Amino acid sequence: GGATSTAPPTVVASRLELAETHATYERRADGVLVVTPVAHAPVAASFQPVYAGAYEVACKMVSRARVYEQLGVPLGDDGAADPPCAAVNADAVATALRALNDTWPAAVRRHAKHGRRVALVADSEAYAGPQWVLESLGFEPNATAVAVQSEALDVSLSSPLFAGVHYCKLLAPAKALEWLQTTSLTDRYT
Repeated sequence: GGATSTAPPTVVASRLELAETHATYERRADGVLVVTPVAHAPVAASFQPVYAGAYEVACKMVSRARVYEQLGVPLGDDGAADPPCAAVNADAVATALRALNDTWPAAVRRHAKHGRRVALVADSEAYAGPQWVLESLGFEPNATAVAVQSEALDVSLSSPLFAGVHYCKLLAPAKALEWLQTTSLTDRYT
């Protein structure tokens, strides 16, 4: 057994750095397992305003199975499955709604009345790390909603390459907030 601690993420500036940098774990002398994730939050093309938020957050994490293995905890029937990336996207939308409600409740009511909803789609599973790095968060608006789909990569403990990792391309809360306040309202007042 033992405790875990999550260190601040290693933040990288480019997809190349994202491809080359990996989540790490280290067991300290006091028995605490320190896990360090990797994050990359790209913004849209350079013609976008400088205040535009990240359109996704790419996260490279150590898998729950790896943490359990390091702590000597039995994996259980589910093999210590990691939560789907879509569950984190749901948290991003909830965080955006809370922030908006705290600062501008009328905008939340306006979105509820006139806005297109956020439809969270099951994760798309990448086959390998390079594919995951090159793929982006799915963000596809239609007449009634925006379909949000994460690109995920789960590598088992038995893999010969980068075993025990869990990668997610996630919806940035800033992108969710932008959707709720502006983009979802396009053509909704007719």
